[in-house]
Amino acid sequence: MGVTLQVTGYKDYVNLSTPDHDGWEMTKALLEYLEKERNRVRREGLSALVAEAKETGITPDASKIDIWEDLRARVPTEFYPDRLVLRKGSTLLDYDSSDVGIVVSQAFRDLVKEFDPGVHHFVPTAVESHDGTLLATYYFMRILRPINAIRTEDSNLQLVGLNSSRGELASLQVGSYSKFSVYADRIKGFGAWRDMRSTQHSFFSEELWQRLQAAGLTGFEARIRFDEH
Repeated sequence: MGVTLQVTGYKDYVNLSTPDHDGWEMTKALLEYLEKERNRVRREGLSALVAEAKETGITPDASKIDIWEDLRARVPTEFYPDRLVLRKGSTLLDYDSSDVGIVVSQAFRDLVKEFDPGVHHFVPTAVESHDGTLLATYYFMRILRPINAIRTEDSNLQLVGLNSSRGELASLQVGSYSKFSVYADRIKGFGAWRDMRSTQHSFFSEELWQRLQAAGLTGFEARIRFDEH
């Protein structure tokens, strides 16, 4: 059974923050960068479709445009802080929350890279205690590789909005109470991926999920569980 992950337990605060407490501004800039990348690819795709239509006389089909470029993008390192400060009295976890997103330990990163060498993006950052003592090097983690793996057969998933023109690539509403499976042949050999029909989540295979737990790594739990068929 594969999973999506969340930080263990509910918290109304993050465990790690930027020294200047400007994490929200950095996150906003990062999201704007990804949006620009997505829009750039859409514009280029639409231009190519229009050019093809002029040559062939066929009406362009906008649903064929690639809208997943942000799920492949390796964000430049300047969008991430080079230091984070651990909340006073808190324990540093292998999968932890910061005001610029999820960060992971080297042990967590190494397991993901073992399954998917060279696929995902990890940006290092120094983690310090509140008195400035260096504790460890951690990594901002962006799971990449968009694929269409969700099976809707025997699921309770619903389409998001009026986007059925994309057929088998139409966006789906996936949440904590969703019941669905993924195509085992489409994720074969993969440790983690992003799904083209539910782009907000990072998906982890059953095998990687089991290895992360067996290694005794801390700070994460399953948010959504799904079968592999």
